[in-house]
Amino acid sequence: MVASASKTNKVIRSIPSPAEQVNVEQMKKSMQTSSLDALSGQVAGVQVQTTSNHEVMVNAVRVRGTTSLTGGNDPLVIIDGVASDLATLSTIYPPDIESITVLKNASETSQYGSRGAAGVIEVTTKKVRADVSIFHMNLTALASYTYTSFDRAHYYSKEAYRADAKKTEILGNIAIEKIFKFPTSQLNLTAMGEILYVKSKGFHVTATGFTTDAFGYDNLAAGALRPWEGTGSFYSDSHLGSFLFKANYSLLQRYSLTLSARTDGSSKVGKNNRRGFFPSVSGSWLIWDKELDGSQQSFVNYIKLRMGYGLSGNLGGIDAYNSMQLVAPNGVINTGGKTVTALSVIRNANPDLKWEVKHTFNVGLNAAFWDKRIILYMDYYYSRITDMLYMYDVPVPPFTYDKMLANLGVMRNSGFEIGFGIIPFKRSDSELSFGMNLSFERNKLISLDGDYNVSTSPLLPLRVLRG
Repeated sequence: MVASASKTNKVIRSIPSPAEQVNVEQMKKSMQTSSLDALSGQVAGVQVQTTSNHEVMVNAVRVRGTTSLTGGNDPLVIIDGVASDLATLSTIYPPDIESITVLKNASETSQYGSRGAAGVIEVTTKKVRADVSIFHMNLTALASYTYTSFDRAHYYSKEAYRADAKKTEILGNIAIEKIFKFPTSQLNLTAMGEILYVKSKGFHVTATGFTTDAFGYDNLAAGALRPWEGTGSFYSDSHLGSFLFKANYSLLQRYSLTLSARTDGSSKVGKNNRRGFFPSVSGSWLIWDKELDGSQQSFVNYIKLRMGYGLSGNLGGIDAYNSMQLVAPNGVINTGGKTVTALSVIRNANPDLKWEVKHTFNVGLNAAFWDKRIILYMDYYYSRITDMLYMYDVPVPPFTYDKMLANLGVMRNSGFEIGFGIIPFKRSDSELSFGMNLSFERNKLISLDGDYNVSTSPLLPLRVLRG
């Protein structure tokens, strides 16, 4: 169990969904120079850790604790609608950010399908955003192209090394929203299609046996030897196609119901599990609202009850071609007076490989008192993570290689969060405010053992794998 508390100078805001937002005013008052530091302590259930030394700074963000052993625990970062990472977010100066929204419950994160299990951080920067309105419908299209290149080289003690890696990401999505207004209710319908393509390639070369240091690493041909495993190259590509449908219905400005369904198709997973389905349902009930009910004397401004359930996935532990049998160079041999490279199997095929799935239930309460000068937020959540990825030791035979990545683990994650804010002193030109976040988390690994169906071996169709 983990308990944490922090003191902020901004009252926690009332937000109708399970999401919590850090706005520009909060970041101004916190006087932080890092966007991740500005997030620290502002949202219950979110821990930000920064460690640094003379060479590198490492940022770790956890949303409601650990959710995976091998699939990665960093939340998905979305910057102006484009998928990114914590490293990129940490480079954005806080004054350039309009708001940071943290999605924690599956009713929100399930909208990001196989990438949302560890939480989602949505960042909106200060730039002009344009939507096209056609026949009372909101049509939004987004396309992005990202290219990164990494070069590394060194020359030391008669050894030269050069490496180059390139990564290309192409993202495109289109969303359409239709709003239906009725006398006492409103219905919002949203449909979205998205495709993500990622390609990576690179090489490295090592040369030794230089007769002079004059060339350094700029003339590898001047080295007499190329050590085994000193030269290599790689290439990989993957794609993810998604479709999302979302419906939100509100009645009498008091009751709301949201249904969403997202399906993802990925080339990374096994051929037997190409597509995943991530539904969610959430609802809220505005039990009391001072303005809506026309009461001017009540000490209570509003009380809202929230509840939700949904599924989200984690694709972070699977790389391109992980589900396929991998053959790679494994030394050189002499045959027939010639030196040839030997190839061997270094990975088992797993056609059933798929993403981890997180099932989450949450119930929460938002309340405000004393002309919204006292704010209270409470949330309880229970998650069960199934199909957890783990690298198992397997027998040879029936397997070709003694290791295999498989989905057999189960983990449980639960917690309780409290947010409290108060403005004891307030005037037209100044105010004094205090805020506090408390979070209690409990993670338990239930099992790593299970039965695996050996699809490629009809003689031994079932094996027990133990982690």
